[in-house]
Amino acid sequence: MKSTFKNALLACTGVALFASPAKAAISLEAGSLAIAFYQTNAAGTVNGSNTFVFDLGQSSLFRENTLTGGVSVSTVNGSLASDNIGAQLVNAFGVNWANDTTNPVRWMVVGLVGSADSTTNGDPARTTYLSRSRSSLADGATGPGTTIAAISSGNRGTLSTQIGSFFTGTNNATQTTGVNTDGVQVATNQVNSIEDFMPPTTTGLYFGQGIDIRQTFGAGLITDSSNAEGALDIYRVLHSATGADPTAGLSSGNATVGAGQFIGTLTIDGTGKLAIGAVPEPSSALLLGVLGTLGLVRRKRSA
Repeated sequence: MKSTFKNALLACTGVALFASPAKAAISLEAGSLAIAFYQTNAAGTVNGSNTFVFDLGQSSLFRENTLTGGVSVSTVNGSLASDNIGAQLVNAFGVNWANDTTNPVRWMVVGLVGSADSTTNGDPARTTYLSRSRSSLADGATGPGTTIAAISSGNRGTLSTQIGSFFTGTNNATQTTGVNTDGVQVATNQVNSIEDFMPPTTTGLYFGQGIDIRQTFGAGLITDSSNAEGALDIYRVLHSATGADPTAGLSSGNATVGAGQFIGTLTIDGTGKLAIGAVPEPSSALLLGVLGTLGLVRRKRSA
């Protein structure tokens, strides 16, 4: 009798396991920095059935980064499975994702420490991260090529709430794609998927703000030297200074409440490779090459 009951219980458990939906590939948590992609038609209305979200990891890693020169995101965050998301973008939007002007792909970056979260790696509750579209990126550039307006206390609360809803919606997604475990494909009918917080759904507002945080692909290369198809300046916005680390590795001044603090420029090339900053100036690249060659010669002599 016991054996029969046990076998029935195991059978029911097995059915329950197989019936459960697959878990999302990522978990956006307090302090996470996320890249979100979605596709529209020329009028800006959502086109296609999927979006794609990639988890860069903790925002603090990128805030504290001082490396420049087209450094891969996996160099800044060594726990990333890969710095290349090309296969995932092709799967979600097709092989022409970077150059489609009929149904262009848009991307953006957001990050959050939620209102109920404790201070996380120098970011107090309601600290947010937002991107701004950058149209050019000179070789060797380390500073911002954009600006961002100050955000009022009430708007910072709205921003925190809505990014939190997006994080929850992404974590509830069940579609995964590719082998890169840091990304998840999200159905556009999923509640709180990224396009739910973008115009025309929200009538000119972006997570409740009048600041456009997106960039649209299809305009050509941002800079010839890096072969970047897109570039986004990333800004940190503090809701409170209490417990905050006011510094950022690539920013010249300390953070102040409500004002955007530049933390770096994220780029992506046509193959889907993600990097921070522009490539070095030609003279700097040449110097690095010479130094590298001298190092090899010295090691050979030592051997």
